[in-house]
Amino acid sequence: MKYFKHVFLALVAITPVVSFAAPIFNVSGGIQQDFFGSILGLINGALIPIVVALAILTFLYGLLKLVTAGGDQEKRKEATGTIIWGIIVLTVMFSLYGLIRFVQGTFGIGGNDSTGLTVPKAPTT
Repeated sequence: MKYFKHVFLALVAITPVVSFAAPIFNVSGGIQQDFFGSILGLINGALIPIVVALAILTFLYGLLKLVTAGGDQEKRKEATGTIIWGIIVLTVMFSLYGLIRFVQGTFGIGGNDSTGLTVPKAPTT
């Protein structure tokens, strides 16, 4: 029963990400365009926001554990470790995102879409 509450809270927290998500699959183009576009759309449209949400939830869970630990030093130490790992994961994710966007802007790679990635198309006759 204890874990049901955590799963329910995680699903409630992820609901805005899922409900406001852009369409993931592209219906125009060839087979190659559809396949790689679908994979990139799935990663950018669903996977990355879920991972960011999980990292934020981990950080907030650590804060909650710290607040409810009281005077127990062992629980406070465990909660501090959870908070630190949440901050590390968030820092790495946002740093990589910034580095990728910087390299794309510097070298002029990327398309007009929101992801900045272009999928090559198969030549047609």
